[in-house]
Amino acid sequence: MNANDNDESRSVALYWDFENLHAGLFEAKYSDGAYTKPDNRF
Repeated sequence: MNANDNDESRSVALYWDFENLHAGLFEAKYSDGAYTKPDNRF
């Protein structure tokens, strides 16, 4: 950061990995390994 930067010029980026979020929720509901079965992904 530069010495001239102030709080108003700072920003944050947020990355959502929806595939991993979906996989985690799917496996929490249907059991471990359920998401990796080819016919269950979509």
